[in-house]
Amino acid sequence: MDNNEIKKENRKALPKIIFIMVISLLAGGPAGFCSAKYGLDSLSNGMESV
Repeated sequence: MDNNEIKKENRKALPKIIFIMVISLLAGGPAGFCSAKYGLDSLSNGMESV
């Protein structure tokens, strides 16, 4: 594979990666905030003691 072909494939994949990152941010941000605010992190403490 030529170096130019690799660069072309990377440029083609960039929008998909950015889209996946934005979706992950939109899903993970509120989930993390709610779990911290409403004390849902106690589940991890229970699993740690087991």
